[in-house]
Amino acid sequence: MGVILFLLLVSSLIRGNASSQACLDATGSIPEYEPISETDHPGTMIFNVSKNSPVNISYSINSTYRSVLQTYFRDFQNDSLFTLYLNKSLDLEELYNILGVQFESIEFSFCDTHLRKSYLIIKPENEFHPFINMSGNLNIQENTPIGTVVYSLLERTSDKDRPVSETFLYSLVSNRDSPFRIDRASSGEIILNSSLDYDSGQRTYLLNISVTDSGDDKAKISYASLRINVTDVDDQGPQYDYPDCVAPCLIPEYTAIIDLSYKGQLNVQPASIRARDLDTLHFPIAYSFYDDSSGGSSSNDNSGFFRIDKSTGTVYQLKPASEALWPTKRLVVIAEEIGSSQSSAKAILMVRVRTRDPTLNDTSVVKPDRSTPTERDKSLLAAVIAISVLMGLILIAAAIVIFLMQRRHRKMVSPEDTKSEPSTEEEEIHSERSEEDRNVLPTRAKTMEKDLITSVSNPLIDPLFLNRPLPKRGAQLEPLHLKDTGIGTNNTTKKKKKSRRRFKKKENEIFDGTKDYNMEADPKFYESPDKSKIKRSARSMKTPTEHIVVQNDNVEYVD
Repeated sequence: MGVILFLLLVSSLIRGNASSQACLDATGSIPEYEPISETDHPGTMIFNVSKNSPVNISYSINSTYRSVLQTYFRDFQNDSLFTLYLNKSLDLEELYNILGVQFESIEFSFCDTHLRKSYLIIKPENEFHPFINMSGNLNIQENTPIGTVVYSLLERTSDKDRPVSETFLYSLVSNRDSPFRIDRASSGEIILNSSLDYDSGQRTYLLNISVTDSGDDKAKISYASLRINVTDVDDQGPQYDYPDCVAPCLIPEYTAIIDLSYKGQLNVQPASIRARDLDTLHFPIAYSFYDDSSGGSSSNDNSGFFRIDKSTGTVYQLKPASEALWPTKRLVVIAEEIGSSQSSAKAILMVRVRTRDPTLNDTSVVKPDRSTPTERDKSLLAAVIAISVLMGLILIAAAIVIFLMQRRHRKMVSPEDTKSEPSTEEEEIHSERSEEDRNVLPTRAKTMEKDLITSVSNPLIDPLFLNRPLPKRGAQLEPLHLKDTGIGTNNTTKKKKKSRRRFKKKENEIFDGTKDYNMEADPKFYESPDKSKIKRSARSMKTPTEHIVVQNDNVEYVD
């Protein structure tokens, strides 16, 4: 039994060695190194070899990521050929994003014995442009020393290509009159080449930068801009506002003339003592006296005779000059910035006594300095302006109220004009009569009264009614058809009230058949079926729009 097992093992080994040998014989023409580009398209043939025997060629990928890499390849073989193809592009950037590994080559093993190996070399391609991450602006102080590295570009440059280029070349584009430079193209360091001055020079610089990812013919270039702002520092001391003093005004000299008995604010000439910060930081200024006799100490009080206001620089005399013997007093004023540098400036104030100094004339008058308004003056001026504005508003409001009251009073009706408005058209017509018509009203009233009495005694009966047969006894009589002598109109809408203006001259009215007519008769008026009176407006003489229509009494009625 053991002999049989031994014989079977030996025969399998012989068959395996024979199969491996046949596979090796078939792969004899497979290259050991084969290059391929990462941008080659799927379906690209890697190599195509002829087989020495019809045995199938087996292969595998020697990598930890075998399962992923195997999907990038496929093969085709028959009895005489073996071909290896790309199943998808070997994109190095994609492989790095998926596996986190930078591949340079892939190792293949052919046949079961793995004695035949082939290396697929992946050639990278420059596909992407470099990128400089410029975040915000760069601020540098004006006192930055020359030669200082103000910005580093290398640490802010990136490239999506794999492997990443180890060399980037930088340069400044259109760098004329710029205080910055790049010494070494590969360093990416921007260096200050000349001094900066915020107060008298340029305050903003815009640098155009170019970066190249490699030095070959396929290099890609990108551009970026960097804005550099120069900031101010406290590098200048205060300066006095002295008339006709060309900057820098080193030590200006002021003068004040006093009497022996004078006390109070000094009238300093040629201008008040004022200093300002030349920097844009505008630090406040503190004023004091500088005493040479006390070892250079500063104080707001000078021997009890003079005092200087720390904030405004106003000088006051506390005691009269009669208590001292000096004809002239020399005071040193210090103006010091309340800032980081605490720089200061000096000025001289010469106080002269008129009766003791022979160089002075008698016309000199001591007056306090009023060249600039004090805080009290400003407050009083503001109060006066506010009161003036308030009084003006009150006057305007009063004028508006008076105007509205007068306008309302005009609209009110006086007692003598309390008559009621005309309620009928007849009254309206009579209200429009002229003064001449009013003189004949009594005569017309008597005539109308007689007509009224006659019409009551002899009523006007419809002639058609008289021709009808008399009704029988006991029958109800038909109503009498009396003639309507009133005034009718074809417009039943409410009329707009007339103007109340009196004594307005009117044109002669057109007779409408309802009033007394003293002139000659008009035959056409009686022949016309309808008679109308044009009703004219009391306010305008425009084309009339309404008419009063009166039926002709002479026309027979037809049932």
